[in-house]
Amino acid sequence: MGTRHLITIVADGEFKLAQYGQWDGYPSGQGLKILEFLSAGEGNIEGLRRNVGQLHFVDQKEADALYKTVGISAGQRWINIDQSDALKKALPSLHRDTGADILDLIARGRVNYEKPKETITFERWLFEGNPRIPTFNSIEFAGEFGCEWAYAIDLDNDTLEVYEGRCEIEGERTRFTELIKKAYQGSGETPHFPRMVGQYKLDALPSWEQFLGELQPQAIERVRTWMTAKNEEAAEEASAAPDSDADGDKPIWSA
Repeated sequence: MGTRHLITIVADGEFKLAQYGQWDGYPSGQGLKILEFLSAGEGNIEGLRRNVGQLHFVDQKEADALYKTVGISAGQRWINIDQSDALKKALPSLHRDTGADILDLIARGRVNYEKPKETITFERWLFEGNPRIPTFNSIEFAGEFGCEWAYAIDLDNDTLEVYEGRCEIEGERTRFTELIKKAYQGSGETPHFPRMVGQYKLDALPSWEQFLGELQPQAIERVRTWMTAKNEEAAEEASAAPDSDADGDKPIWSA
């Protein structure tokens, strides 16, 4: 479902990631994927800490150069399916469909990328061992009506915060409040302020049932049914599939 959302990472007192996502932004969607990633062990969280410095907000010139590598022209407003698929494969951190999978990409870091057929000339920004992971800074999306949910992983205070969007009343001050007020000042448009609805310590994360019980209780049975079906399907595939060491396709900057 098209439930737009924002996934952020905070470190050293500032936003290092502000990732716009198009799909399944509610807690039972991207929220559970974030919770699963953070709950999988200290390795994932340490991977974020280790590689958060690789994150880089691209400007328009950099974005155009990167888009060119997958056949997207500068200033092109809409992309076709082939271009979208090429972008998702080569530069998933710039694709709207990546969602919470961005966390796994960050934790793995940008190494062993594969150079595409056409390189770029913009200081050979992407293909000369530059460790940066390109992303868009979508932080102002937090103030839009379209932002239904937002998530903040605070590596300074070791917390996961969950926000529900679309609130026209400013309410209690949050990490987004001043950014939104500044972005909308003098615009004549009505800003919306995400309201914090959950905060969890990274070393004491809730179970998925507790998480949804607080944030989206109506989804618990649906998710439980889905999980049971997926587990049964995975067990059947595992028993039928031959052993394989194939890695499959990888993003050009991922391990």
